[in-house]
Amino acid sequence: MKESRFVTYTEDDRNIVRAGIEGVREILLGSDADQKRSMLFCLDWFMDPYYGQDISAFKEELIELLQQVIVAHGEELDVKEDALQLLAAYEFGPFPILEEHFEELEEEIKPDAKYVINMHREFGVRTLIFLGSSVTYGEAAGGISFADLLCKKFGYEMVKEAVSGTTLVDDGPDSYVSRLKTIDAESASLLVCQLSTNDATCMKPLGSVDKSRELESFDTKTVAGAIEYIIAYARVKWGCPVTFYTSPQYESKEYAEMVELLKKIAKKWDIELINLWDDKAFNKVTAEERARFMADPIHPTLEGYKEWWLPYFEKKIPSLF
Repeated sequence: MKESRFVTYTEDDRNIVRAGIEGVREILLGSDADQKRSMLFCLDWFMDPYYGQDISAFKEELIELLQQVIVAHGEELDVKEDALQLLAAYEFGPFPILEEHFEELEEEIKPDAKYVINMHREFGVRTLIFLGSSVTYGEAAGGISFADLLCKKFGYEMVKEAVSGTTLVDDGPDSYVSRLKTIDAESASLLVCQLSTNDATCMKPLGSVDKSRELESFDTKTVAGAIEYIIAYARVKWGCPVTFYTSPQYESKEYAEMVELLKKIAKKWDIELINLWDDKAFNKVTAEERARFMADPIHPTLEGYKEWWLPYFEKKIPSLF
């Protein structure tokens, strides 16, 4: 009978992880198997997107470290199994260290290791198209937004079509509608479109929900027509689901009206929204946090994307395709 063990962890273990990769490495490459079991259990909490813990500063090093634990000679088998489970549950691959040393692994864990190695091949790489303006681009974060962070974390292939200052309404070559037609991706798993604040700022005409679903019927000179055109176009070209995301709350009657319009369109087309505007819990941040998270009422900082937006999107996006 396999010996059963009771494994737990303490706040001290959490603090070690919060301090960075060096303390984690010291434990996982050390000689105390019980400490390793506790640390791996603790890491499950940090790696699970549900708990919203930001370990992006050393995430790649951690993935490499877990692979080293799995291939280490003389390591306890259950420790290796726990490390494998973390990779299987929260990462996608590729895992080059694990693949290189596969033949050296114990027979007992080879089936699980093979599954983990091949996850990204068997399930295929998801292609996510992000269509938007400055918030999708990452205007106040050096060109890095939640889209970049999300795709890096989950191994998605990213197509980011984002130009600052542009509108949904098709009134020029840089509009969302115009740029959508230039995307040459052969396939897509999901189109994520920003409900642009620029249409509100520029007071573009709202329009109304059309009875038709035909691509040619939509008046793209209005917000409603542009939104419906984008949904219909994605379905025709890629056959993929579409979601729109809104900005969080800021002072704008015009944007509030756009959100209400978007909800009506979403109901017609039966699409899911990532509605930051109406999410009271998401908008409940302190003044100090908002000062760190936002460069202005509309544009998140890199900290804002990492600590505020990414945990929200990584819960929502995987359920949409």
